[in-house]
Amino acid sequence: MALQKVYQDAPEKWANFRVQVVLMVGASEKEEMEQFYIVNSTAKSVRTDLALDLLKQRADNDGRVLQQVDERGERWKIVGQSLAETLNEHSAVWKNRIRFPNAPKEETVIPSASFVNSLRGLIKSPFFGGLTTEQQTKLLDAY
Repeated sequence: MALQKVYQDAPEKWANFRVQVVLMVGASEKEEMEQFYIVNSTAKSVRTDLALDLLKQRADNDGRVLQQVDERGERWKIVGQSLAETLNEHSAVWKNRIRFPNAPKEETVIPSASFVNSLRGLIKSPFFGGLTTEQQTKLLDAY
């Protein structure tokens, strides 16, 4: 009912929105409750660094994902991930110092998720947020 109401209120917004569901055909209410408990009490969460990496990749390839991120006010995550990747590749200070998903620790000093989260306030600030990506990268590299 709730999904139907949301769609009816704004069909153009939700027409292509995908909803993942699990159906338990023939399950009793007790079996459904048991499955719900198992899934929600034992599910392993996705590491933040991997989630950020996947979010950026999805946004790079699908404008709808970027639109959804903007609607939630979370573009800073994509900007931060992009800055972390650029600095890790090209910065004299940060080159190979930021650890990305499934990378060995070696000489890195900070996980990418921590680096991205540390940039949140800066990226959301009017001054820094108004700069081009190149200017943001140069400023962070100089700092």
